[in-house]
Amino acid sequence: MNGQKNTILKGFLDDYLDSSVAKINDKAFQPKINIEEMTDYYLVTAEVPGLAENELSISCEKDSLTISGQKTEDFNCSENGVIFQGRSYGKFSQIIPLNFSVKEEQIEATLDKGVLKIVLPKLKESEGKNRKIAIKTIN
Repeated sequence: MNGQKNTILKGFLDDYLDSSVAKINDKAFQPKINIEEMTDYYLVTAEVPGLAENELSISCEKDSLTISGQKTEDFNCSENGVIFQGRSYGKFSQIIPLNFSVKEEQIEATLDKGVLKIVLPKLKESEGKNRKIAIKTIN
């Protein structure tokens, strides 16, 4: 029976090591990301299958957008009276350099069926840092 348990354990571990969660733990998981330029905004799309809203975080700084996440997964396996239980977790962080200006306060994000969409409204040149400053004469 001991040899049978070792065979079951090896099979379970082989299956587990091939799972996507193990790849997340191995830092091999990075979401596929696409950036499209539209007329008034940029659209960032990231594939994050299996992640929920509360497992994702998005932040935007002056010159970069950061998408990060953490996945936790419980697993159970029972075969021939041998029970395997555990929990795995993994983190990722993807920094996207922005070589364009956006209205940070108007950024919106949605998550639908494992696809994260982030809308980055364009900052028009006239809204940016370069603006004409009026000069007042003091007498």
